[in-house]
Amino acid sequence: MTSRRGWVRRWWTLPDHFDWVTGYLRSRGMMGAARTMLSVMVGSLALVPILLVYSGFGPQSTLGVAVSWLAAIAGWSTLVPYVRRWPTRIQSLAVSYIATVCVAVICLVQSDPVIAVIGCFGFVTPAAYVAFLHTSRYTVYIFATAVVVGAIGAVRLAASGQPVGALALFWFVVVLNAVIPFGVQTIVHALGADVVRSEWDPLTGLLTRRAFYQRLSGLVADPGPANRNLLVAVIDLDRFKNLNDTHGHAAGDRALIAVGRALSRNADEDALVGRTGGEEFVVATVSSSANPAHLALRLRAGIEKAAAPLTASVGTASVPLLRLRVTGLRAGIDEAITAADAAMYAAKRAGGNQVRHSQLPAHVDDDTA
Repeated sequence: MTSRRGWVRRWWTLPDHFDWVTGYLRSRGMMGAARTMLSVMVGSLALVPILLVYSGFGPQSTLGVAVSWLAAIAGWSTLVPYVRRWPTRIQSLAVSYIATVCVAVICLVQSDPVIAVIGCFGFVTPAAYVAFLHTSRYTVYIFATAVVVGAIGAVRLAASGQPVGALALFWFVVVLNAVIPFGVQTIVHALGADVVRSEWDPLTGLLTRRAFYQRLSGLVADPGPANRNLLVAVIDLDRFKNLNDTHGHAAGDRALIAVGRALSRNADEDALVGRTGGEEFVVATVSSSANPAHLALRLRAGIEKAAAPLTASVGTASVPLLRLRVTGLRAGIDEAITAADAAMYAAKRAGGNQVRHSQLPAHVDDDTA
């Protein structure tokens, strides 16, 4: 019994998946596909209450019709964070709560109790989403809501003379809302533990050096327009050792965590962000522009704001992808990072908290021109 309680306690306190799942999608170049899939799915589901209004078994009361329209509009409003860019953790949780409330009120206003109970299958979508990206406790909250709303519909159905059908549908709601979300949550956590150990820096949640190189090789190898450029930024914190010596390693760790979050927030959506050393970080993205100045300035300013009084020296390099096809992907990546690293040291020698840039020519022959 004690071991069972311990397992439940550990399961209840499992960490949030949002950061590593988001980082994994971004590093794999899957962020756009994930946003599109979620937008299409949620937008389609939001049509259901409107279709029920115009069906022969939807809500019959004026209040039910009005609530159905409001729920559909609220459902469509949750698309906004995904249309613009990937949401923050708070936005993601808000979307899941809004979706849960929408499903609940749609079920409760149905005139036909059969539709009211069947509608509880809709809780699976926000529950599976939360199980995939967030924690066990949020999944339990949605499951509890599904059980309560399903029970209300089942009681109505039993009162209409169909107790056996009510029990069958209610049990189906319970099983479906338990097995799918909690199965997703268990699998994602198991996979996440392996991914975090092998590919993600345990302190900052950023890619490790090895994983960064692997992801970057895949990114530049992806077929696309030939006129794109690899942009690399190498970031080194100024006077970080002084912070550790003065305030202790715990303060240094907090600063590194803040820097990691600042880099993730201020990098391009599909950029790769890694920690390559103690206080050294690297950011890489593929762009039609050959000028990484705006990216570098955003990163430097973000660090200064998030981890004050620390500042950072930023070195950048831009390499046409055409050049990488001549030098080879790994050699070209090494060349770009080496150039950005040299530019970073130039910024540091100039006093720190500055940006320096190194641009490699499009053709290897131009090096000796």
